[in-house]
Amino acid sequence: MSEIIVDWGSTNFRAFLVTDGKIIDRRTAPGHGVLQLYAAAFSDARLLNNEAYRTKFYADILRAQTGPWLQRHEIFTIFMCGAIGSREGWLNTGYCDAPAGLSSLAKSIRYLDAHENGGFLEARIGILPGLATRRHGRYDIMRSEEIKSLGALTHFGLRDGVFCIPGTHCKWVTVKEGRIVDFYSVMTGELYNILQINGSLAPLLTGQQQEDEQSFIQGLALSAEGHDLLSDLWQVRSQKIRAEYPPQHLQSYLSGILIGHELRQAKSVIKDPQNLILLSDFGNRQKCYRRAIESAGWTVTNEIESETAVCEGMLGLISLCRQT
Repeated sequence: MSEIIVDWGSTNFRAFLVTDGKIIDRRTAPGHGVLQLYAAAFSDARLLNNEAYRTKFYADILRAQTGPWLQRHEIFTIFMCGAIGSREGWLNTGYCDAPAGLSSLAKSIRYLDAHENGGFLEARIGILPGLATRRHGRYDIMRSEEIKSLGALTHFGLRDGVFCIPGTHCKWVTVKEGRIVDFYSVMTGELYNILQINGSLAPLLTGQQQEDEQSFIQGLALSAEGHDLLSDLWQVRSQKIRAEYPPQHLQSYLSGILIGHELRQAKSVIKDPQNLILLSDFGNRQKCYRRAIESAGWTVTNEIESETAVCEGMLGLISLCRQT
């Protein structure tokens, strides 16, 4: 008997075939993030509230991506996490309230009935909820980062930790005694992307993205001076006007400013993290965050890739589900 794990986020689709508690195959589907699919499938407003169309749409994509596994293996359950459980996804599964651990998430899985599975009869489908919290009257939500955080904790054999999870919407997650007790989100990645596409900075940032370490450090240093973010962003334009910097210098400078301000905020919320874990796909973004964290006076104690973390978390979830 096998299961399939699907991390179906707003921008990515990743699937993993699990047999006897071990991952034996995996696949990714670029361009199949929920928000990308949603924008394409529901451009006609008349389809927005057509639940039958929506469920069949996502069911057909899942079948297309996992078809070879379904043909060769007896699949018992397909467990999915991420934006696929959002209001833009297959079915809105809502949110668990923090504090929560793997057992809370396992009990809150929404298994699709015959009216919700879009004709997908090859396996039972369970979609995880997201996680929600309220701090000082401010709401926050996340989907898939909760399972990644708990999976990373298991991977390192820890019970407590603080997770920095870079992304379009960056997350800072605090876990105590194996339960997520607090988290908050910042739109660093999305703002960086928007500024590169729209507005007066966009023409200055055209060109192939390349990391320029010195420019990134200068951006970090500017953010550390304590000025307002909006004022600091103007410095990107000012630098271009004052001197002919190549686009990659300005891109790195902008990145340093935004990530630097994110770290300033993190230090105002999180006090002296003992186990600070960087949870990110390895590459330039991961290197930038590690450099920024260290420049803020903190130490990255462990690093783990998103794929490894989500698999660890989902395998733990599957184990709990088998016990119930």
